[in-house]
Amino acid sequence: QRVWYRDKICVISGASSGLGKEMALEIGRQGGRVALLARRKDLIDQCADQLKDIGAQAIAIKVDVSDCEAAEAAVRQVHEHWGRIDVAIANAGVAVTGRPSRLSKQDAELVVGVNLLGAIWVLRPALEIMLEQGSGHLAGISCLSAFVGLPQNAIYSASKAALNNFLQAVR
Repeated sequence: QRVWYRDKICVISGASSGLGKEMALEIGRQGGRVALLARRKDLIDQCADQLKDIGAQAIAIKVDVSDCEAAEAAVRQVHEHWGRIDVAIANAGVAVTGRPSRLSKQDAELVVGVNLLGAIWVLRPALEIMLEQGSGHLAGISCLSAFVGLPQNAIYSASKAALNNFLQAVR
């Protein structure tokens, strides 16, 4: 049985569904404590209940990671609650598909705001905490389109490429 996450304090953005929720459940199964960050409070509350049902500790924090102050406050809330942060995973992501010539300002701001800036707003305060405590791991969830732009996904591909570069720069 894998136990790398035993007793680790883990923050996961985009934890309401999909990969974020599955990571949270796996970390909980391994004995980690999980802070679930997402916009959909009902879904992160359900995930927190699932974690508690298997004996894991979890807190659910409703936050829009594209809001710098709110994201930073959420990460600091986790630190205040458990006293440290061992792993921060920037998983929140959105996609808008379509022809680049028809990309709206609102769509571009949404995708870059969540996929790139939202990751930075979660990872930056976590990094500061980790540097102070002398340990920790940062992760950002990206995809193949960060390396090869995909048709109909120009802004998504660009946001993931920028995220990869950010992550490479902070390691």
